[in-house]
Amino acid sequence: MATAALVVAIVSALAAVGAVVYARRLDGTAKEAVAAARASAAASERSADAVERGVALDSGRRRGELTPRFSVSWVSDGRHLRMRFLLTGPPALERLDRLALQVREFEPLQFVALGMKVGWPPEDVFFDRVWAPYRFGGESQDEDGRRCVLDSLPVGDAARCVLEPVPSPPGMSADDWGRLCGSELQLLMDCQLVDWEPWSLLCAIDTTQDSGTVDVP
Repeated sequence: MATAALVVAIVSALAAVGAVVYARRLDGTAKEAVAAARASAAASERSADAVERGVALDSGRRRGELTPRFSVSWVSDGRHLRMRFLLTGPPALERLDRLALQVREFEPLQFVALGMKVGWPPEDVFFDRVWAPYRFGGESQDEDGRRCVLDSLPVGDAARCVLEPVPSPPGMSADDWGRLCGSELQLLMDCQLVDWEPWSLLCAIDTTQDSGTVDVP
């Protein structure tokens, strides 16, 4: 009986040791599996990031290639500026869905105190006043003449608009206003095409010239 009990005890001990060894191996295998899964997920994330960066670079490169090009010309009749915006390319662009032009104003803050001192109405100083030598006129401009919106311009076609002089503020002579504004007219060109971020271009012309042409950009 003693021998049999000893055999049973030995077998049980061996079984327990085997179970511990098996459990440790199983735990190690599980840890290896978890580590492998984490490494795979990290690799997938890096791969996705690389793809995303590649797509962004390709998109940025393509957007750069599609940057609109204009030949902007103007003619003055002594008062009004008649401007022509010819979309010259690139051919792959095909068209713009919308072209919004805006007069770029100089900062009027340094003149506000002067304006209030000489009696300019607050609405003239802060709201209605276009702080630039010219503003848009005609049917396509907004109420105060700051913006002009033109729709659907194919490559090879031209958009046209007319600008008129901004009158001098109350209490200021036309000559003083002219010196204050300067002779350069700057127009911001917001070019829009569906599914693309808008392109913002700047057109600057010398209004002392009766006519001329500039390329943008």
